[in-house]
Amino acid sequence: MCRLKYRFREQARSHRGTTSLITNMSGQTLANLRRQLHQHPRHFLDHLAHARESLASANVMANDLVDHLQGTSRHALLGIAQVIMLGELAVNRALDRLDPP
Repeated sequence: MCRLKYRFREQARSHRGTTSLITNMSGQTLANLRRQLHQHPRHFLDHLAHARESLASANVMANDLVDHLQGTSRHALLGIAQVIMLGELAVNRALDRLDPP
């Protein structure tokens, strides 16, 4: 268990800049995404739908596992579940913008 905690901390340290990288996408990256969307709209939307389903499943699994943990491990997993939920909300928002119901 101690090695798992250490590995998680190391991964968290190495990914600290990931959210800023995602939120501060360059104009070129956004242009590439727009180009892909216009060239293959159904393919792009299918990927987003699969991402939404995968995130929803991961959220359910994390919340089911929380019931079996205590203390700091439980709190860490609740934090991870919250990040998963935020990712799911972001994908849902993107899908709503690109393909309104």
